Amino acid sequence: MTILPLIIAPDPIYSKKSTDILVIDEEIRKLASDMIDTVYFQHGIGMAATQIGVLKRIIVVDINYNKNDPTTRNPIIMINPEILEFSTETYEFTEGSISFPEAYVKTSRPRKIKVKYTDLEKREHIIQAEDLFSVCIQHEIDYTLGKTYLDLASPLKKRIILEKLLKRKVK
Repeated sequence: MTILPLIIAPDPIYSKKSTDILVIDEEIRKLASDMIDTVYFQHGIGMAATQIGVLKRIIVVDINYNKNDPTTRNPIIMINPEILEFSTETYEFTEGSISFPEAYVKTSRPRKIKVKYTDLEKREHIIQAEDLFSVCIQHEIDYTLGKTYLDLASPLKKRIILEKLLKRKVK
């Protein structure tokens, strides 16, 4: 088990775009495995490689994870995820992040999405996601696009959260 150090916000990495993964090799498999170990260790339900300082388009998601029951683990590894369709119907959720400690924003995102991605076996998938699954995927994909859930907050709320995170970080 390898737990990778998180890049705690604020940090300039969160405004940088990730690059496509062109070759799925042992390095990428190890990265995916380490990301899974890290997200479970942090008791999260998803993470993007950006959060550990790797600007590659890979995310892991497991919305059914229960920290008190390891048998619930069923991570989905998405390489080069791309949202193909968004519903007009929205879903409200209070988002947080393992890289943005104690920073929560009530968001409204598309309730349903259609996502295309490649798995570690180089197979392409197109899936439908809705509600929390949809929000989680959108949240993690945003990291790969140089955005975060704070971008969905008002400018004032975003500034207040970033100032609190900065104070916490410099302590």
